[in-house]
Amino acid sequence: MKKYSFLVILALLFTACGESVEEQAQRYIDRANQAFQAEKYSEAKQLTDSVKILFPKAFEARKQGIKLMLQVEEAEQLRTIEYENSMIAACNEKIEPLKKRFKFEKDEKYQDLGLYVVASQVPEKNVGVNYLRGQVDELGRLVIISTYSASSYMHHRSVRVVCGDVYAESPVSDDFYEFKDLGICYEKCNLKFGQDGGVAAFIAMNKERNIQVILKAADGKTYKYSMRPADRDAIASLYELSTLITELEDHKKIKEEAVRRLQFTQSKMNTQETVSE
Repeated sequence: MKKYSFLVILALLFTACGESVEEQAQRYIDRANQAFQAEKYSEAKQLTDSVKILFPKAFEARKQGIKLMLQVEEAEQLRTIEYENSMIAACNEKIEPLKKRFKFEKDEKYQDLGLYVVASQVPEKNVGVNYLRGQVDELGRLVIISTYSASSYMHHRSVRVVCGDVYAESPVSDDFYEFKDLGICYEKCNLKFGQDGGVAAFIAMNKERNIQVILKAADGKTYKYSMRPADRDAIASLYELSTLITELEDHKKIKEEAVRRLQFTQSKMNTQETVSE
């Protein structure tokens, strides 16, 4: 409010000097152009907006303002695209060598996205072992799979990881699978991406320390075991990969939106030029 009051005062001063409305408005447009050339895009937009508010009948200046606003929008999106390209390149520089530490699995017939896993954690190498394993898809989504087997079902639906006096615990999962084979009951409880209660981050943060895993069932049953060092390292490395790929995907989305807005702006600029001709 104070800003526009100040602008109104300036407008009145210009009027007192005998300038026409167009001449007064042109002063703002000239200043806006100077700000645009100096890449002060916010200032350029504020000055251009002021013309619409203070001089609604300065049609020529307002026409220039519309053109300038499109130029500012174009420049802003080009700058965003340039920045996002640099961030995408930086992320890829970190991700590509990291990928070599994992096994990539993808069934082209049934899977749209492949999975990065740690070779030592694949199920065929851990038959009968109760453990936490991880996998990251090509979009960076990390899933922790809690695997449990015994002579009877426990029906565990959540996982708590404990290190000293601190812990992280997942919410009750609705993504689970149970089956029996040769008298052995098998359970797999998946802690979905972003819904693990911080379990993956906790493991990554405490990978050098002993971590106790507590499986929890709805009826209050629990089962406790110590996490193997190799599994701590595996999930910590997958968490790092997930974080980097997620960051990469975020930068890609921002760039895509900037490209979309740039194309829209340039289309309006072309239309305006055609009308002017």
